[in-house]
Amino acid sequence: FMKNIPESDILLLPPKTEEDMLLTGGLSTKLFDYLSFSMPILAPSGGEIKSVLVDSTNAVMYRRGDIVDFIASVSKLLDNKELRDHIAQNSYVDFVNKYSWGARMKMIIKKTTT
Repeated sequence: FMKNIPESDILLLPPKTEEDMLLTGGLSTKLFDYLSFSMPILAPSGGEIKSVLVDSTNAVMYRRGDIVDFIASVSKLLDNKELRDHIAQNSYVDFVNKYSWGARMKMIIKKTTT
């Protein structure tokens, strides 16, 4: 059971390893789970993830492998409640409108009927 504590919770999406990329491809299903939690997301920039996450809109992005940028990104989230709330809300709206089963089925049905 996971309890959401909006004042302090941040979901960290770790960078994929080279082995992960070979086994599962570019995007993690965890990313879509995180979008559905309505919590702020901290994620590495680059790769396919940029097709889903936008810095300071539905996540805070850090440069992969750059510990200084990672720490700055964590601080940016921790120091700004409005940004955390903004990201949490936008990530959930994106999930519902683009990535939920309902949204995906509507898109598939629309493509097959047109």
